[in-house]
Amino acid sequence: MQKKMMSRGREAALLRGHAAEEKKKMTKKFLKKELSRDRPVRGAIERVV
Repeated sequence: MQKKMMSRGREAALLRGHAAEEKKKMTKKFLKKELSRDRPVRGAIERVV
């Protein structure tokens, strides 16, 4: 029972770590996309102002 709990905990930790990595990748990708999309908009706003 104890061993099973330990392995489950380790698996959960691994999954959590993996999820964190995926999330980091996603946010990086998302931020890059947002920035590239945002650049012309910002320029337009500056022109208007």
